[in-house]
Amino acid sequence: MELHDFLDDDLRNEAALFVLNSLGAEEARTYRLHLGQCDVCRVEVESLAQTAGKLALIAPSVTPPGGLWDRVLARVRRTDPRLSADARPANRQDENSPQVWKRWEPDTGRAVPDFTFLSGVDDSGFEPTPIAGIEARKLFVDHENDRVTMLVRMRAGSSYPPHIHGAVEECYVISGDLSVGTHRMRAGDYQRAEAGSTHERQSTEGGCVVLLVSSLHDELI
Repeated sequence: MELHDFLDDDLRNEAALFVLNSLGAEEARTYRLHLGQCDVCRVEVESLAQTAGKLALIAPSVTPPGGLWDRVLARVRRTDPRLSADARPANRQDENSPQVWKRWEPDTGRAVPDFTFLSGVDDSGFEPTPIAGIEARKLFVDHENDRVTMLVRMRAGSSYPPHIHGAVEECYVISGDLSVGTHRMRAGDYQRAEAGSTHERQSTEGGCVVLLVSSLHDELI
């Protein structure tokens, strides 16, 4: 890199990216060698580093809430559909998660017809979950768009723990009753929860069956 007598906007941006460790490995190595020869850039980097250090001390120390990474990615995916499930870090807890739908095989990634029909959606297709009294029936799994469509059946007196939504969730009560916190839903009621929202504990007095369209990256609290 050439030596500089003054800094323009591009050079200031490059210095800022270096201080924030946002340059690629090779770019950072080249820039570091440049700083040993260019006084103008070195002074800029030293000034920015001091400012960045002071800003870090101003912010209180906070432990990020569980599921924050998935919620951030959910927001990003709404503006950049190229970030598919393959671009996300694997959730090591999926294998032992009560959310059995996280382990279901995707129906995408192959030639998907214009229409998908399922026959015989009855009791035989429900899969028990580790949560007592709750079973799920797979209808469709779309990893690319982070969507799972399923039937959920809850026995009388059962409940599902609070959780944070990785994307929009839609719930339609087919039969029975479902209480979300203090709000009670009955057959024919519909609910939509936005990405990043927190669901209170869901419970049922007499049992219920619901149609659920949700994210594969919800996080239990």
